[in-house]
Amino acid sequence: MRRRDRAVARRTAAQNARMTTNKPTGAPPAPPGPPFALRPGNLWMVMLALVALFWMRDLWVTSTQVQPIPYSEFLTHLKAGRLESIAIGSQFIEGKLKTPTPDGRTRIVTTRVAPDLARDLAPYDVRFEGVVENTLLRDLLSWVVPALLLLGVWAFMAKRMAAQGGSAAWVRCSRWARAAPSCIRKPT
Repeated sequence: MRRRDRAVARRTAAQNARMTTNKPTGAPPAPPGPPFALRPGNLWMVMLALVALFWMRDLWVTSTQVQPIPYSEFLTHLKAGRLESIAIGSQFIEGKLKTPTPDGRTRIVTTRVAPDLARDLAPYDVRFEGVVENTLLRDLLSWVVPALLLLGVWAFMAKRMAAQGGSAAWVRCSRWARAAPSCIRKPT
C-alpha cells in the first residue's frame, strides 16, 4: 500500500510542478506561418477545385448556348442557309447559327447519321436522328475482368507455392542453380 501512495504523490507533484513553471522549454516558439501553406495535399485540392470549376462552367455554357436537334432538322437548317459554320466530329456535328434562335441559343448539335441513310430518308420528310450507344459498362468490363482474372490466378499460385514451403523456392532451385548449396538435397 505504501508503494502505491508514493507513486500517486510523485505524479501529483510532477503535475503541480508543470502547472507552476512558466519557463519556456526548448527552442523559442516558431513565428506564425501564412494562413494557407502550400503543401502537396493542398495543391491537389486546388487542382481538383479548378477542374470542378471549369467543368461546371462548361456545363452551364453548353446548356445555355447549345441546342441538341435531330439530324433531319440540322439538314433543314443547312439547306435554308441558316448555318454560319460547321464542326464535324466522329460522332457529333456542331453548327453555329447566323442568327440566334428565339431562346438565345447560337449553336446547334446533332448526332451523325450515315450519309447514305440520310440521303435515303430525306425525301420522305420524316424526322430522323442518330443515337450514340453507351458503351461505358462494356469498356470498363473489358479492362477490369482480365485484371481480376490475372489477380485470381496469381493468388491461386501464391497459395500453392506457400503451401509447398516458400513463395519463390521454385525460382531459387531451378535447373540452372542446382549447384547452389541451398538447393542440394540431403538424403533423409
